[in-house]
Amino acid sequence: MSKEKTLRYSWLFTALVIAIGIAAFVYASTDLNRCFWSNIDSDFCYSVAGLRYMEGLRSGFIEHSSSGVGMPIVQLLTWTYTLASKTGMLSTGSFQGLAVHSDPLLYLRQFVIVGWLSGVVVVLLIVAIVFYFVRFLTRSNPISFLAAIIVAVSWSNLQFLLRIREEAFSASMGLLSLYLTFRAVRSSRLSVSGYSLVFSGVALAFALFAKRNALPYLAFLPLVFVLVPENSWDRVQDSTRNMWMKHAFVANLFLLGPLVLLVRYWPEFIASFTIILVPYVAVEILGFILLLVLWLLLIFCTRLHSFFGRGQMRLLMKRGVIDAAMFALLVTLGFEIAVYASFIHPILNVYSLFLATLLTVGLVWTLVVRQRRQKGTSVALDLFSTPGLIPRNDVILIIAAIVWIVLWQLARFSPEAFGPHIEVAVSRVIFELLHPQSSVSALSMGDYSSPLMYIVGVFAELWSHYRIVRWHELLIVILTLFELFLSRKTSAIRTILFLVLAATGLMFFSALRHLFPFYVIYGDILFILAVSLCFSQLVIILRGRMGGEGSKLRVSIVFSLAITMLVFSVLERTKELRSMEFGVDVVGCSSPPSGDTCLCDEFYAGTKYGGTGLKGILERQYGDECNQAVKSRAADGIP
Repeated sequence: MSKEKTLRYSWLFTALVIAIGIAAFVYASTDLNRCFWSNIDSDFCYSVAGLRYMEGLRSGFIEHSSSGVGMPIVQLLTWTYTLASKTGMLSTGSFQGLAVHSDPLLYLRQFVIVGWLSGVVVVLLIVAIVFYFVRFLTRSNPISFLAAIIVAVSWSNLQFLLRIREEAFSASMGLLSLYLTFRAVRSSRLSVSGYSLVFSGVALAFALFAKRNALPYLAFLPLVFVLVPENSWDRVQDSTRNMWMKHAFVANLFLLGPLVLLVRYWPEFIASFTIILVPYVAVEILGFILLLVLWLLLIFCTRLHSFFGRGQMRLLMKRGVIDAAMFALLVTLGFEIAVYASFIHPILNVYSLFLATLLTVGLVWTLVVRQRRQKGTSVALDLFSTPGLIPRNDVILIIAAIVWIVLWQLARFSPEAFGPHIEVAVSRVIFELLHPQSSVSALSMGDYSSPLMYIVGVFAELWSHYRIVRWHELLIVILTLFELFLSRKTSAIRTILFLVLAATGLMFFSALRHLFPFYVIYGDILFILAVSLCFSQLVIILRGRMGGEGSKLRVSIVFSLAITMLVFSVLERTKELRSMEFGVDVVGCSSPPSGDTCLCDEFYAGTKYGGTGLKGILERQYGDECNQAVKSRAADGIP
């Protein structure tokens, strides 16, 4: 390992250790033995959904809810519960065990606590992604370390250590997707760029599966291509791009075919469904897809304008269509891989077995190809050589794709320990992603007289957040952009403006539901990236890239102001963390919970609308109406 990599890993390891220490302090300050229903809105929903998912039941939370979110969190909890039970941290988790336990609230408590602890994984994931992202943008280990520490102490991130919610995971996957897109755009090799976009699609899919607040990334990811005047796509011949197009198309052909039948569950997700609604839903879905396609064409044709100019519009349009199609195919390929990954379950089922078999066959095939290539033997399929990835005979490709689809469908009908609950959950999140109009009812427009007043109110709330909480960071950005403008660093200006624009767009999209305390993390981590890049550029300028003593003095003053503003920003971010006291139990269990959304609500916890079924369990086991039973149990206290 090189000295540079060793140093980088040392900085990252130090940041992760500090993040673990901060998480331990948060848990010690709030006490894991506190009343576990203090945040019942999501803790009960996800904990019970995880137990149901372990037994092969519908989660009762994903498939019926108005937005179909949270599937990765339920899966994460399922894996966590399985691992914790294997290591002795938990009793063997099961929904049946909850249903027959004499004290179901006590039984559920251990799973809620483990769900809280699983939040550490997401916090560390965000810290690591921010470190590598800033390192990629600035090439500075100290600045990357500083950014990672700011993320580790920010309450917008730490709050998810105390509740089971999906926002932090969604934000981390969205950030990872953006990071991989930056790597794709700035990579000097076309293969690295292509694979980065595929994995960017995987990360974006998980972000959207967890929470639809990451939806603006669909618009912002292709904009990254505008930030760089030339990339690896522009430096290769048309034949090479066409070959990659063919590879991406065939890969989509193989992976998309078996997933088409998931559409058969969509009528379950449409209220009062009749056959008459099919054309309307189809038009809405196709309209949303068409908007994305037009957006991609606009971006890629715009960025190519400097290459071809107005006199070669036909060539520009042709090249723009090819680039947009390649981007769409590669990202869609990542989405499909994420869908297949969603079928994998801790308990071996036919999906996991089938996919594991395919991976094993692929690995063996790869080893055989490598051996034959080392011996100089010609092979029809060389997995390590891009030109030979696909056979020349297109008929073979079509036959292979049909065989793959048939095998997958046969695997579906094989005996397994589950019903189709995994397919239903996956189908739900795909439907909600392609049909965002179904989530419009979740917008908080009830208090406004018109849509215009609603948008004005959202902008006012967003501006209030910037003015009160983020003014320090906005000032740093403005000061840095001023210096960069004087030094004509257009590339850095574009990147900083893009990060600020993306952060603002994500914040605005989140503000549509007026839930800033939870949703602020989406834009918050992007602001940290923007500020980190600002400091990097100020350091570069301060090192003497601007001539003249007066300019250096001015830059020194700007840099000092930026450091002062950064201190204020860190103090604001750590206000809640600094108010905690080590070892203090802040919430007792002698009082009933303040709400009953996921505990006794008929929609979420009942069975009539496909909920978790917890309401009926509590009433049956405690012998009383749900809310009254919970109040009585609260009076007794939870050990």
